[in-house]
Amino acid sequence: MQGLVFIKQQSPALFQKLYRPWRVLGRFFVRFICLPIYRLLFWLKRSFFFYYIPTKKQILYIFSHKIMVHLVVVTIVAVTLSFHFFQYTNVRAEDFGKKSLLYQAMVEPDAFERIEEIRAKQIPVSPLRYNNSYTVFLNEQIERQNLQKLSELVRSTDIAQIDNSSSRTQVIIHEVLEGDTLIGIAKEYGLNLSTVLWANNLTVKSTIRPGQSIKILPTDGILYVVKKGDTISEIAKNFQAEGEKIIAYNSLKDANALKINQELLVPGGEMPAPVIQRPTSFAKALQTPPSRSSSQISSSSSSKWVWPTDWRVITQYYGWKHTGLDVDGDLRTNNYAAADGIVTYTGWRNGYGLTVEMDHGNGVKTRYAHFSKISVNIGDVLSAGDILGKTGTTGRSTGTHLHFEIIINGKFKNPLDYIR
Repeated sequence: MQGLVFIKQQSPALFQKLYRPWRVLGRFFVRFICLPIYRLLFWLKRSFFFYYIPTKKQILYIFSHKIMVHLVVVTIVAVTLSFHFFQYTNVRAEDFGKKSLLYQAMVEPDAFERIEEIRAKQIPVSPLRYNNSYTVFLNEQIERQNLQKLSELVRSTDIAQIDNSSSRTQVIIHEVLEGDTLIGIAKEYGLNLSTVLWANNLTVKSTIRPGQSIKILPTDGILYVVKKGDTISEIAKNFQAEGEKIIAYNSLKDANALKINQELLVPGGEMPAPVIQRPTSFAKALQTPPSRSSSQISSSSSSKWVWPTDWRVITQYYGWKHTGLDVDGDLRTNNYAAADGIVTYTGWRNGYGLTVEMDHGNGVKTRYAHFSKISVNIGDVLSAGDILGKTGTTGRSTGTHLHFEIIINGKFKNPLDYIR
């Protein structure tokens, strides 16, 4: 009992001794740490609201003002259009994706005819054991023999093609066989269809028969018979060729060594383009037409053009990086041959989708793109207005339509100068 009394009497003094250092430490912590931090936070909060409220009002005013909203929308549209313009400025539909394997497989199948044999590092093949039987998945010897035979076959084919085209320097005669076509003969000798037609005074609608003789030029160009008064410069100008090449290819001493009735090969020459038949006004239609020669009448009648599809709604005109004319349609509308000619290509072209190309002679070609279905084949001789297929949206297309091009001597022309 006396011990408890002693502890009670001495505990306040003991507690004060133990409490005194902690009290000093607590006061130091509150005065020099907590209080400055509190004051700093209070100052930051006051400063933040002092600048935040006016700024917030100004920002809201800027974005809520109708003029600023319009400027923001116009800026976004301008940036987007500029991006697309610079991205696609140098991209043409006929050139897009030409380096891809799909383009080579669909458009240039000859690119896969050259086979290169590569000797790979030999890796031992261990047989696979399955149900107590051995199965080997690779027979290296058979693969190597097959590859060697195929390479020899392709090499012999290439040599034959080279001998058939590049080694000739004179005009030869091809005797038509059963099943021959004009476009097939042209491809056999590595020439354009127009070159074969020009050399034999034929048109795309001409019919050839077995036993018929066809002149085959050694290169693309014109076979011209010299007339009185002709000069090398005039011949080169008329057929868009170079006089120096004419002299060199025909082994002429100089430009004055021409003889009347001499057959002259004009390498790279092109027949003059047909005259454009533009629509006349009503007043001109009432006037008496001038007299024309029989050759002029036959020339104009052979250059008959028709509208190439059912609808006449033009969605994009020729010009400004657009090489043709876009005409609206749907999956039920037909596409037609715009003039008499022969079909030279049907199939897929990158960018164009399902495409039909025709040769109309005299260096005139037409191209029809984005078909959903093609109804003609290569070598078909068609008249103006014959059905080529159904309108579609294959290739690089944003909707069902016909993309129509007219190409004369390798240059794109405005289709509306020919069709109406």
